Amino acid sequence: MQWNDAQIRAIQVNKGPALILAGPGSGKTTVIVHRVQNLIRSYGVSPENILVLTFTRAAAAQMRQRAVQLFGKDAEGVTYGTFHSVFYRILKQEWNISEDRVITQEKKMELLRQITALIPRGLSDGQLKKLEEEIGLLRRRTAEGKSLSSELLTEQELRFVFDVYVGWLRRYDMVDYDEMIDRTKDLLLGNEKSRLAWRERYKYILVDEFQDIDRQQYELVRLLAHPADNLFVVGDDDQSIYGFRGAGTGIVQDFAKDYPKAARVLLAQNYRSTPQILYAAGQVIQNNRKRFAKKLVTKNPDGPRVQIRIYEDAAGEAIGMAAEIKKMLQAGVPSREIAVLVRVNAQKKSLALALKKAGIEVQEEEEEREEGGQGAAAKPGQDKSRSAAAKSAGEENAQDADRSGIRLLTMHGAKGLEFDKVFLPNVCEGLNPYRRAKTGEEIEEERRLFYVAMTRAKTGLVISWPKNMWNRSQEASRFIREMTD
Repeated sequence: MQWNDAQIRAIQVNKGPALILAGPGSGKTTVIVHRVQNLIRSYGVSPENILVLTFTRAAAAQMRQRAVQLFGKDAEGVTYGTFHSVFYRILKQEWNISEDRVITQEKKMELLRQITALIPRGLSDGQLKKLEEEIGLLRRRTAEGKSLSSELLTEQELRFVFDVYVGWLRRYDMVDYDEMIDRTKDLLLGNEKSRLAWRERYKYILVDEFQDIDRQQYELVRLLAHPADNLFVVGDDDQSIYGFRGAGTGIVQDFAKDYPKAARVLLAQNYRSTPQILYAAGQVIQNNRKRFAKKLVTKNPDGPRVQIRIYEDAAGEAIGMAAEIKKMLQAGVPSREIAVLVRVNAQKKSLALALKKAGIEVQEEEEEREEGGQGAAAKPGQDKSRSAAAKSAGEENAQDADRSGIRLLTMHGAKGLEFDKVFLPNVCEGLNPYRRAKTGEEIEEERRLFYVAMTRAKTGLVISWPKNMWNRSQEASRFIREMTD
């Protein structure tokens, strides 16, 4: 395999902290997998002393599977897992916390439904999911000495729901996923024997998607890595899109401050997109102030310019998009290589109807936000079986390849994916950026989300907006204006 110079520098990092700034499509998974192999083969590190933290079970399983395929037995013994699965194992071993003491997603939602029934207003299932996010964020913000306002409840109501929920957990000696992080931190801080044992076990720590971790996770990883500080983090501040769960570009910035002598490598060569797509995406993201300056490059051949379409109304936009997609399918573009990405789930219904009316099969998936209190969570022991997890990931990939239909996803749901052709419809003020984004920091996160959506495209990107939608006049998103300035 041929690597570029930046990838080689990252792979060859031995000891000490390292910040790998990995742009979209820059081969970060390759770097992580081969850096693990290099630690084992070149530096004699025992696989059992290596911990790789990811944000999804699928990512952990796929990384493990890829390592085993490439390096065989050398990859066995390395721990790959999500934050919650790894720290659950620590708590299980140290405090004998069993699976039945971890509250399930179903029980958590039912409990919140019962608690909110005690306050004057009722909440829909969708609102309960949002409330779950707010409770997780409140737990983290409280630990940081910060307050949190709710989009659904008054401050007093949110505090009431939070106190009753936490009280129930205490009464029945249960924990949720957010509390696992806190309890693991308490264990390591309060028990020197355990702290030293786990530091000895995990002498080398690698963190994938570092821009997505929150403050509590960051502090716990730092605690575990100290004093050797063999902490290798891979991420991109321009792709930090999970502010609703406490993540933010500040963590990446803080790492550079906390480890001023850390090795720093920029993976700027993009293997995914055409120069035209990268240029347009760069024009947008450069407007963010809180970021590490970087410019992506590619050796990929030129492609068409990013297309911007204007329609009289949303119905015409959907029909026009369907017509373009139909032409692509007739020209031989595989349906699985075409994606329509939207800002919120509410946009999907009308677009799906228009596509199906045009005879286009749509693969519309129920999306769940990953880890940290978002979406359905697996039982904590589910990824204990490495071979089973890798097999599951392989089966999921095979199923995805066999499924027909273009993909209709939210921008959040498309993170980590790539498609030959990408359509971004309804790109208006109020959706991109979303109407709830008020502060400069929130607008910057919306811009990062749009940047992530743009950089899912390999060879074709079509962006459109309607002059009228939902019986209201619309204005083109500022992100379109930034792209064309």
